Amino acid sequence: MLRYEQRVVDLLRKLQAALGQGNLELKEFPLEDIGNLIDTALGAAMWNGLGSRPQEAFSKLTEEYRQGLQRCIEQKDTGLCIQLLKILECQYQTFYTAMGREEQLYREETLRRMVIKTGNFGAAMQARELYRRQGVQGGSNGRTDSGRGVVYTCAVRNEKQLPLPEYQNVLWDYICFTDRKEFAGKKAGVWEFRMLKEEELGHPADAYYKYKVKPYEVLGEYDYSIWVDPQVQIVGELERFYRIYGHGASFLGFPAYDQDDLYEVLVTSMTEDDENIRLRRKAMQYRKEGFPEHYGMINTQMMFRDHRDEKLRCVMEDWWREMHECKALIDCGFSYAAWKNQFRYALCDLFAEDNAYIRNGDIDLELDLERNE
Repeated sequence: MLRYEQRVVDLLRKLQAALGQGNLELKEFPLEDIGNLIDTALGAAMWNGLGSRPQEAFSKLTEEYRQGLQRCIEQKDTGLCIQLLKILECQYQTFYTAMGREEQLYREETLRRMVIKTGNFGAAMQARELYRRQGVQGGSNGRTDSGRGVVYTCAVRNEKQLPLPEYQNVLWDYICFTDRKEFAGKKAGVWEFRMLKEEELGHPADAYYKYKVKPYEVLGEYDYSIWVDPQVQIVGELERFYRIYGHGASFLGFPAYDQDDLYEVLVTSMTEDDENIRLRRKAMQYRKEGFPEHYGMINTQMMFRDHRDEKLRCVMEDWWREMHECKALIDCGFSYAAWKNQFRYALCDLFAEDNAYIRNGDIDLELDLERNE
């Protein structure tokens, strides 16, 4: 069965939902970005990227859609704008499902750029919505100019080589917790390997999430930490990353560019076992407490945290409890914990998989598929 590029479809659906729910006003509609997206996905830029002569009908699509959406904005017709985006979504799915050269298409640099651009736009939407809700950007107590800092990760049941940072801060320590005894006390580049505790070796997956969520417990000698997933490579200056996007907050991360609703995660994770019952109970609990839909979610592959902020610790403890009650909340429970504690945090507006600061080595952006090597 042929598949189409799901990121583009998800983005178009999020735009429709944002307009329909009043979270995005027509005067803020990203017309230029959507025009570029259409051109890259279906228009002349896509055909030129393939080294082919543009098909005339598709070449006209970009300008026709741009003019139609412009009229919607001028006439303040939200309903018609949503309808045009829906038609575009259906047209895109139909075209890519019918293509016989799918693998060749996904390997083109033009589409790779489109994936990154789409991811950036989805992240920007979530970051903007977060700051609209919070009223101000970020929180308090987050600092990298004082105290002791560490970059850390946890690699368990992992045979792959840990990627070495392209940029290093000589004032920071770089620590990798591991369950492989042959690595204990050794170094690989800047990475210093530390063994999990003996009692954690029997449950390395639990240890992984504990180290990921509660750095102040396992790295109590440090004032702040930067977590990176073991497949993530640091490619840029993380101090600059915090200066630009941190806004003084004690938590800085990336938005989950492809999903923004915890209730959707709970529904799609349901099965027919006991976990299903827990998920239903969680959804009922959240609704009873007033947790809003489409509150936003984070991508957890990189997180800055200032251990000196007691409120941040409360958020992490609540997140830890939520993930133990429901496995589906392992990477998704932060938004609820932050809402519950009225915690103000910061998000950048970058595509988490590939940007000027980090790169996910397990994602092939040309195919947008996980590598199974």
